[in-house]
Amino acid sequence: MKYIVTIFFTAVILLYACTKDVGILPQAAQMTDSTLFAMVTTTTTQYSYKATNGDSVFTSNSFGGHTGQYSLRINKKAFDAMTAAGKLPDNGTFPDSSLLVKKMYTSFPSQVDQYAVMYKENGAWRWAKYGAGGNVIQSFKSASESDCIGCHAANTKDRVQTFGEHP
Repeated sequence: MKYIVTIFFTAVILLYACTKDVGILPQAAQMTDSTLFAMVTTTTTQYSYKATNGDSVFTSNSFGGHTGQYSLRINKKAFDAMTAAGKLPDNGTFPDSSLLVKKMYTSFPSQVDQYAVMYKENGAWRWAKYGAGGNVIQSFKSASESDCIGCHAANTKDRVQTFGEHP
């Protein structure tokens, strides 16, 4: 009898533990711009995209609203979706909770100007833009795909333009 009771309580504890959302990023419905910006500033110290030639700082003149020098930082979730060579395969996609941050500079590396953000939820990208101090330029809650999709739609790397421009 003692063993049956022990097994029963162990099963109940395991079942309860498996139903808890442990370690999951907040869903966009629960997230605020300040929460997302806190994730952005943490991500800017994590993984960095590097081009084939080893560059990790890029210059762009072609992206609407994203001109000048920038680096592309990604969280671990996005990093794990990439190949060992640090690339996202053609027609590959990032999983939900992937966070990509384009850190744009007025003067590299000392002065960050803005952060352009892509956050993936339910298979779709959410876009946002923040000033260096976290002021909201474009909220991820109000940003529809039409705000950014014009430039981001034309590639095979899950709408990440840097991969096409700086392979």
